[in-house]
Amino acid sequence: YERAIAISGKALGPENQDLAPLLNNFAMVLYAEGNLRDAAPLYERAIVITEKTMGPEHPALASSLNNLAGLLNAQGDEARAKELALRGLNIKKMALGETHEQTARSYCTLGWIYSDSGDLDQASKSHQLAVDICDRLDESNPNKRRVRVGYLVNEARRRRAAGKPYSDIAEEALALAENIRRPAHEIQAARFLIRSRRLSRAGSRSSV
Repeated sequence: YERAIAISGKALGPENQDLAPLLNNFAMVLYAEGNLRDAAPLYERAIVITEKTMGPEHPALASSLNNLAGLLNAQGDEARAKELALRGLNIKKMALGETHEQTARSYCTLGWIYSDSGDLDQASKSHQLAVDICDRLDESNPNKRRVRVGYLVNEARRRRAAGKPYSDIAEEALALAENIRRPAHEIQAARFLIRSRRLSRAGSRSSV
């Protein structure tokens, strides 16, 4: 990707719209590898180029906004993450419709932001909207699986907060996440829930 970006930038110019998907895809690879610091400016640059060349209401812009929102959420910048996710969601709803699978992806990202900040009820609403949209998709569809993981992780968190059993849901989320391309955040969240449950059980046994 680095070489392709350098060649394309030199041949087409630094603000050519064909650069944006290369920047976005390279950022996704870096994010999956845990290199959030280097991924963020690539997403930022893709957003600037896309908005300038395609306009502020293009679905491609919404996708880049959604990706950056997920990264910022992973970095703990929940306020900006929420702002970008909502902007991307609104663009997708206007450009693609309320029931498009890419709209579901944005609802899912927003659900993660709410969930990670502790607003589990609001997260549940966003995740449920995403699940409802994706119900019509084939089971092998990666968007359907990703949306399902977000829903399950949040439901596991809600059960844990209510003092109810949640390990079965967390295990299901982890099994699904391990079959999704570049699922770093999803796997980490599911593993944390499972590890927390195991530590809780161990603590209960040792106190008996």
